[in-house]
Amino acid sequence: MLRCIDPGEAMLACVDVIEAMQGPFEPQSLKRNVCRLLNHHHPVVDSSMQLQHELFRTQAAYTLLGKYFTQVDKQWTANPL
Repeated sequence: MLRCIDPGEAMLACVDVIEAMQGPFEPQSLKRNVCRLLNHHHPVVDSSMQLQHELFRTQAAYTLLGKYFTQVDKQWTANPL
């Protein structure tokens, strides 16, 4: 996803793959990849598409974080203090 310079079908397909991921997710790896998605500054082919490019990356990061927080919640529920 970070290599895409056109916020089109390829980026949307990456978001679909991320949404289908099941986990479990390793915290450090997830944090590193979310940071990469949110801090990535790769110019797009058409500057008018920059906002859409940022939206897809943000959506991917939000999806990963949501899946991770669900994972933590399930672990917490299964093993309360």
